[in-house]
Parts: sequence; C-alpha cells; structure tokens
Amino acid sequence: MQTLGQRIAKVREARGWTQEVVAKLLNISPTAYAKIERNETDVHFSRLEEIAKALQVDLWAFFTPQNPIMIIGDVNEKTQISGTNNTQHNYPFDFEKERQALHAHIDTLKQEDLQKQTIIDKLLR
Repeated sequence: MQTLGQRIAKVREARGWTQEVVAKLLNISPTAYAKIERNETDVHFSRLEEIAKALQVDLWAFFTPQNPIMIIGDVNEKTQISGTNNTQHNYPFDFEKERQALHAHIDTLKQEDLQKQTIIDKLLR
C-alpha cells in the first residue's frame, strides 16, 4: 500500500515536475516539501488542499490507497487516467459519486483535526 506522500509524489512525477517546482508553488522550502513526500511530517488538511491545487488535481486523487489514479489535465465524462502501470485508459467516471465520497472523507479529516486540536489544547492547559 502506498503512503499519502508516495501518492503525492506520483502525481507530481506524472506532471513531470520536480519537488522544487511544487515547493515554489506552495511557497515552502524544497526540504519541507520533500518531507511531505517522505511522510516525515504531518500534512494538515489545508496544506493538502494547497498541494492538490498546485498539482492541478482533485483532492481525492491522494486518497485511493489500492490503485492510485491521477487525473491529469482537463477532465470530462470519459477521462484519460494513469494507473499504477502508467498505461492510459478511457474510463467512465461517476463524478457525483466520487464528489460525495471525497466530501465524506474531507469531513472525517476535519473532525480528526478538531479532535487532535482539542487534545493539544487540553495538554497545554
């Protein structure tokens, strides 16, 4: 199973971009960005949104653990996708279903962030 950082790296590599390019788009150091791809730092949801925007993909592209699929370029009903073996396919895509799944996952991440922040706040009191 790939980690979140590995899936982010795969999207970046599919774009043909270096870590330095993405780091510059995010206004962070290349070292800080490299730590994200190596899973050496926790990525807050807002940073993950920024990474997705910089890489020009939907956020859900980072949350497909079994077979990461990266949407590259403009997306329509029959999307060109790149799977784990880097082959191109035409794939009928249910955007509404994926949008709903993404929003559910986003809500879960936000709730987890709130729970972590509550624990931190209690520990700091």
